[in-house]
Amino acid sequence: MKIKEKGITLISLAVTIIVMIILAAVAINLSVGDKGLISQTQNAIGGYENASTQEQNSMNDFISNINEALNGDGTGGSEGGSENISEKPQIERTGWSSTGGLVEISTVESYTTEYKIGNGTWKEYLNTIIDVENGSTIYARYKDNEGNTSQTVSKIIKDTNPPRLTGNINNTTAATATVIVAATDDEIGMPSPILYKYYIKSENENSYEYIGQNNTGNFAYTNLSSLTVYEFMITADDIAGNTGSIKLNTQTGEEEAPELVKDQNIFFTLDPEEETAGNVNVTIRTSGVSSNYYIEYSINDENNYERYTKPVEMIENGRVYARVSNGSKTSNSVYIDVTNIDKSVPRATMTIGSITTKSMKAEITNIRDSNNVELPYTVTLNYYIKKTADENYPSEPEYSGTNKQFTFEGLDQYTQYDVKVTFKNKLGVEGYNESKAIRTLQVPNLTTANTTFTLSEEKATNKPITVEIEENANTSPLTIKYTLQYSTDGNTYQNYTGPITIDKNTTIY
Repeated sequence: MKIKEKGITLISLAVTIIVMIILAAVAINLSVGDKGLISQTQNAIGGYENASTQEQNSMNDFISNINEALNGDGTGGSEGGSENISEKPQIERTGWSSTGGLVEISTVESYTTEYKIGNGTWKEYLNTIIDVENGSTIYARYKDNEGNTSQTVSKIIKDTNPPRLTGNINNTTAATATVIVAATDDEIGMPSPILYKYYIKSENENSYEYIGQNNTGNFAYTNLSSLTVYEFMITADDIAGNTGSIKLNTQTGEEEAPELVKDQNIFFTLDPEEETAGNVNVTIRTSGVSSNYYIEYSINDENNYERYTKPVEMIENGRVYARVSNGSKTSNSVYIDVTNIDKSVPRATMTIGSITTKSMKAEITNIRDSNNVELPYTVTLNYYIKKTADENYPSEPEYSGTNKQFTFEGLDQYTQYDVKVTFKNKLGVEGYNESKAIRTLQVPNLTTANTTFTLSEEKATNKPITVEIEENANTSPLTIKYTLQYSTDGNTYQNYTGPITIDKNTTIY
């Protein structure tokens, strides 16, 4: 709730009306009797529901002052007075009770003194103190034995003065201030218990904010900003409804930086917490730390702190430091280590062997992750092959499974091939190993230049002869030597192991 200080518009209105009446010299009854202008004005003000208590109290003060100015402290007037009685009584408030004012009226021995309160009936005054309810008007007159009356005088008995509040600020820190106040009233008095209401505004604000209330007069303002000038306003109402107030000013001190203890007043949360091949978000929060302090963070060092506004994204393993600051003072720093990021590509060793004219075998060994831990045999391996002259590997592997060996078949002889094997670790990060420019073998061509046949007898003979075959085509530095074979019919071949015996004319292939 905001309280704004405003002018008393009702007083201005009433003053304007009175001045206009006086200047116009209007012939109007200015007495304060039941039908008098002042009484009617008072009744109108009392019925103005939208007026604040402060406005109504101020208007009452104004009316009382007008009363005294016109009638001599509330006496005089000309309501039904007789010329036979020139005197008029004097009304004097002599004190206060818990409900209103204590009143005495002057008397004259030769007259009866009468009085009435508000619209009540006239009564004889017996020289006793009259307790007039707060806000009521008391009327008085003299009356002789013949029934003639003097002028009627009146006086509004109203407590319009606010109570007095005294107090001080007992203690001020960087975030709190304690006030102690007391309210007293010399008129009708204060209620029991007294209700104190507490308001606050900073030096940069134009209106007060309602904070709370109690009956003790002792109140602590909390959650204040450090090094800030504040004005506290405390109000209390007396029994008559008059509001008194006191304003106290103070400046808060500079707040000391807190001591941070991890998992007690500062907390880190990792997302995700398990091992991941992606990034990790580090959320930082505090508990029980003054709102004047904000979180700062730094990655991997304590020199470049930034203000924390959202989770810190870690793209690789590292250390996140955190502290709190109010702009001039900083706390100690605490940290958390992020170790669950694994984006590294797993590696393996590949060997190409058993190369023939139409096949070669790839073997994978030593498959390891970034921590040099060998991956289990259940890792899925994908074997690809392409001719070196081709740009891309086929989209589908020749084989996909857990075998660590695979033989590529149906290749072209003496052709260069590239072989690639891919595999993934448990986080789904793919690694691979590749061998390039592996050439298949070529079967050597036998010609008269590299192959010789030697006969044991070259002349015609009726005896068997022996034939020796010698070739030097197997001179390639490749890993496989070819076996020489021969045939006597061109269809069925057998391995040549040494000289062969021929007992009839025939063709040797």
